[in-house]
Amino acid sequence: MDTNEIEFYIPYNLDIRAILEEEKKKSNYINCQIDKYHWFINSLYLRSTIDKRYITGDFIPMNHKLMEKILGCRYIKDIKKYLSKHGVIEDDDDFIPGEKSIGYRLTPVYQVRHVRQLYDSDSSFIKKLKLSKSTRIAAMDDITRYTYYQLNEIGIHREAAEQYVQQWYEQNYLVKNPTLVKELKKDNNRRKREEAKAKKKGQIVESFQKTYYQMLDDMRDSYLYQIRAVDEKLWLPVRDDKGRRTHTYLSNLWSDLRQFLFLKNRPHTQIVSLDCSNSQPYTLVKILFEYFEGEDLYSGEYEDIGLYIDLVTTGKLYSFMCNEMEISDPDVIADFKVDMFARVFYCENHKGYHSSEAKAFRKYFPTVYEVVMQEKKPFFNQLSIKMQRVESEAILDIALTALKAKYGTSVWFGSIHDSILCEAGYEDEVRQL
Repeated sequence: MDTNEIEFYIPYNLDIRAILEEEKKKSNYINCQIDKYHWFINSLYLRSTIDKRYITGDFIPMNHKLMEKILGCRYIKDIKKYLSKHGVIEDDDDFIPGEKSIGYRLTPVYQVRHVRQLYDSDSSFIKKLKLSKSTRIAAMDDITRYTYYQLNEIGIHREAAEQYVQQWYEQNYLVKNPTLVKELKKDNNRRKREEAKAKKKGQIVESFQKTYYQMLDDMRDSYLYQIRAVDEKLWLPVRDDKGRRTHTYLSNLWSDLRQFLFLKNRPHTQIVSLDCSNSQPYTLVKILFEYFEGEDLYSGEYEDIGLYIDLVTTGKLYSFMCNEMEISDPDVIADFKVDMFARVFYCENHKGYHSSEAKAFRKYFPTVYEVVMQEKKPFFNQLSIKMQRVESEAILDIALTALKAKYGTSVWFGSIHDSILCEAGYEDEVRQL
């Protein structure tokens, strides 16, 4: 694909032109503005396909002010009005100023296969999208621009990767994967809660419960798109304003597909991923040091902080907690890691306080838990954002920036949130950083 081409993914059964004609819109309006409607639909599709936080059927938060900049104030109102009126989209009416935008999703009738449409028109909107690429590259901070150029050196063995995905799909189609079945149940239950919440606000939303095979199709399509994104460099790296993380097609890539990556100018060089153990709990250490500056954290009333620091810096926090709670089943351990972080660090205080994970955590780390509670008091998600910022500063602004300063682009380095990727042979230097 020409990287300057614009593509949209649209449900095969959706005809925006017919909707606008039914609304008595003039041909000039339709011809000039239809791309904006397609952009909105495509954004919902891509967010549910490449953003690991969402899957098909989820309400996708869409920032209204950002859409006004891209689509224009008048037209975003039209888009929401007509697509809602004709049963194409529905929203959750869940807006929290400064925290969450209203979420939108396609109605069940349009939760179907999407077809790719290429645009190479002379419309001012398409021209604007094409010009925005160079503008966005120029506006990047130094480390994000470095990431962009480094990503251009990455290739993927596309045919082998696609065959791997197809084999994975066929195996899981023939025999239901218990892990996927469990994940599907959790997703459907979460979606039920979101739908119930929207209905309480007076929203008319249809129930959408995904089947196992629908989920499998969606996952396959997502993996295949991820392969395309790496191979064809479909989108630019973006550094978000909240957690200051850099989001790329590598950070969104299914981990099983990393084995197919290679460096274009050194195809036989191995790419190594170095993860930080207990990275998310570890970021809390910096916040604890700020809270108790000058205090002895290894004795007296603060000794639980010292124990916490020792465990997270040696990567043993989860194993310690599992031993204390007598958890030995590997599957239960995996769930416990997710649940402990969600119910201690990521949820509202009153919702997580009485969970078994929170009870166990504050039994061994009462002072640490009190700090966590204090940090989440204004807005419960502020702690997780603060922890992400600590992680991003360590990985991007310190470690990766130091490697860039020393090697420039002569040696390949990259990052995936709490991990640094490097050429084989540079592991020790990265670990030291």
